[in-house]
Amino acid sequence: MSEDKQNPYLMPGAVVVAGLFIAMALFMSGDGLLNGGTGDTADTGAAAEAATPADIAKAIGLNTKDFSKCLEEGRYAATVEADNQNAIAIGGAGTPFSVLINSEGTKYPVYGAYPLEQLKGFIDGALANDQAQLASLEEQSGLSISDEMRAVNADDHIRGDLNAKVKLVVYTDMQCPFCAQFHATALQALDAYSGQMALVYRHFPLDALHPTTRMLSEGSECAAELGGGEAFWAFFDKAFAE
Repeated sequence: MSEDKQNPYLMPGAVVVAGLFIAMALFMSGDGLLNGGTGDTADTGAAAEAATPADIAKAIGLNTKDFSKCLEEGRYAATVEADNQNAIAIGGAGTPFSVLINSEGTKYPVYGAYPLEQLKGFIDGALANDQAQLASLEEQSGLSISDEMRAVNADDHIRGDLNAKVKLVVYTDMQCPFCAQFHATALQALDAYSGQMALVYRHFPLDALHPTTRMLSEGSECAAELGGGEAFWAFFDKAFAE
């Protein structure tokens, strides 16, 4: 049928039906849209195009032979899995999944990739210990962070001051496109709240969606072994830039 002879009601109807199917799929998957942000529980195909750990190690100037040996030996498999299990234990189901710790040490869920202005609003609330502002995080996600969350300490990967009044702990999948989006937002927030906020990264690889993401997580730990914190963050930043 030629384009000019198509039923004028056919396309709008198809759009409506497609929209209903998409909405049902999002509802069934619980995809992290709990808070008006976005989250990753559906494969976008990004993993197929992502750089390998070796590619990233080479790009940031690490000794590729030593890096490959570290990765092949699985030196940090247990480290990555410990982060993964901790995320699950405290309610993580999709990524990015973060926890905002306020000036009193109280923990609040940040589920999804909030835009900068919204995130800054919650950070302001955390700095002021504004319970009304922070309560909405629990209301929107339906989640309270349990005491099973591992305390932030000097062994974590931290940008900023460990003793900052507010900490944002991000459990992340290095092949999740929404995590990459939120990574950029979190760095902007860190810059805006210099000295008041610390950014902490932990691993939360969604293996079922991104089968090679765990190797990237382990690769970032190998980078830290070979080049310290600077290499870890360079690896992380490069992975999200790919």
